[in-house]
Amino acid sequence: MVDSWQTKDTLRLTSDGLAVSYRPDGQELAVSTLNGEISFWNPQSANQTGSISGRHDLQMGRKETEKITAKHSAKISL
Repeated sequence: MVDSWQTKDTLRLTSDGLAVSYRPDGQELAVSTLNGEISFWNPQSANQTGSISGRHDLQMGRKETEKITAKHSAKISL
């Protein structure tokens, strides 16, 4: 449980945060963002320890029969 009197740090994310989850032992924090990234943080130091880019895995509501993939769509929008 987080003590409300402790100093708090703001995590800089690449996009709006969608979900936050602590590892069961409390030693790592995972944050998923709107752009499909999952970033991992050390909750003691507020330092980012890693990330997974899932941007090209987003299907954006496309049907399996559509020929434009999320990866191709990302190239077009850049």
